[in-house]
Amino acid sequence: MNNKKIIFDIVMYIIFGVIGLYLVSKTDFGTGVFVFIAILYLAAIAYKVKQVFSNSDS
Repeated sequence: MNNKKIIFDIVMYIIFGVIGLYLVSKTDFGTGVFVFIAILYLAAIAYKVKQVFSNSDS
């Protein structure tokens, strides 16, 4: 996978993460679900960022 595709994925994760967190904040699930989804998106973004750096080394 090339770096442009991974960077595009990171941008999409950020966009969908912001939209998802906004929609969850509009509902009344509570802060527990909000924090859980935020951590999930941060983990996915961190994984993609790690892929970019591991690809640039090789």
